[in-house]
Amino acid sequence: MKNYKFGIFMNNIWNNSSKDNGLFFRDIEDSIYEEDYMITTTPSMYNIVIIQKFEEQEKSNSLEFISYIFEKVFFFKPEEIKNKIEEIKDKNLVICGCFTKDISETKVAKIFNIANKFNNKINCVIQKDNK
Repeated sequence: MKNYKFGIFMNNIWNNSSKDNGLFFRDIEDSIYEEDYMITTTPSMYNIVIIQKFEEQEKSNSLEFISYIFEKVFFFKPEEIKNKIEEIKDKNLVICGCFTKDISETKVAKIFNIANKFNNKINCVIQKDNK
């Protein structure tokens, strides 16, 4: 009697196997595929925070630049931009969104690239979400 291992049939790469609804049985000695059970977890989330202290002579330019960032990087609608601008005026900081680490790093890099292109200073940080 032969020992059999249970697995999932993928891309018809195993020949001479008895197929039944996408499942297969193979000899253990011939098997190159073994079903692994993966435990998935939700990825860590990170907030993108813009911190801006306004100087009176540059306040309007900074607000226009920040609204441009909200529109081009975060794709906010005009009413969302207006709310975020009010928040940054009051608290000098605003949370732009909560993303995975890769996406937040990419968005922050885009923000700094746009700031360098327009010779504007902006403080933007990534902060791990505590949820």
